[in-house]
This record gives sequence, C-alpha cells and structure tokens, in this order.
Amino acid sequence: MKKIIILLVIGSTIFACKNAYEKEIGEVDGLMNILTETENALLSVDTSRAFTASRQIKIDLDELNATKDTLSKEQAFRLDEYYSSKKKLFRLTGNYQGYVEKVNYSKNQLVNLKQDLANGKITKEDYAKYYESEQMIILDLNSQINQAIGGLEEVLEKLRINRQEVINIIEEHKSHAAETK
Repeated sequence: MKKIIILLVIGSTIFACKNAYEKEIGEVDGLMNILTETENALLSVDTSRAFTASRQIKIDLDELNATKDTLSKEQAFRLDEYYSSKKKLFRLTGNYQGYVEKVNYSKNQLVNLKQDLANGKITKEDYAKYYESEQMIILDLNSQINQAIGGLEEVLEKLRINRQEVINIIEEHKSHAAETK
C-alpha cells in the first residue's frame, strides 16, 4: 500500500510538472509550425533554376558592358523589361544560404526552449522574454523569405520565355559596336 501511495505521489508530481508549462510548450510548438512552413517554402524553390538564371543575367550584363557602346532606346527598354525582376532574383540567391542558416538556428533555439520548459529549467518570466524574442525573429524571417520567394516562379518563367530576345539584343549590340569601330 505504501508503494502505491508513493508511486501515486511521484506520478502526480511528474504529471503536475508536465502540465505547469503545457500552455508555453504549445506556444513554442506554434512557432515551430510557422518556422517549418517557412522552411518548406524556402526549400520548395528550384535553386538550380534560380542560381542559373542569376548567373546568366550577370554574364549577359557583363557582355553588354564589355562592348562600351550605347544601347539604342528600343534595346534599353526591352532589356529593362526583361531584367526588371533581377533584383528579386539576386536578393534570393544572395541571401539563400543565410536564410537556411537562420531557419536552422531558430529551430535549434526553439528545441532548446521547449526542452528547458519540459525540464523546468526556465521561469515563466524568462520564458516570456525568450518567447517574445524568438517570435519576433521568426515572424521577421518568415516575412523576408516570403518576400524573396513570392512571385519567383513567374520571374524565372519570364526570363526563360524572353531568353532568345536577350540573345538577339546582345548580338545586335555586338554587331553595332563592331561596325562603329
């Protein structure tokens, strides 16, 4: 009988400790879900296409700049339309690895916070500070990534569709530069 009472006391103590931070653990799980969705969105990007397109734009611009000849107004407008989305593409390709690292770091922070809560190693006051900080970081990262990848497929498709026209403009520009030498 004594053993049963001791087991009940120990069991209820453990159960009570687990419930003490149940709400907070649920909040951390909510942030983890947001972070997982953000990560999945980032990883869904066809990085091969994005990085290839980014490199091709740089090569094209280098070729155009190497001729030291002025583009015609028509060529400039056509290229401007073609390259108008390069900023979005360059922002993504330039920051992609950083986004991945930030997502991984935040995931680690949330796992540690959840463990500390489960083990009773953190006070509710400290939790509130950590949670607010992590929440701001994750929501900001989510916004940055969504802004970087939003509309990216359309940008890549536009670049693919108009690629031949850009090649033609580069060739016309080279021909014109050679004729004027």
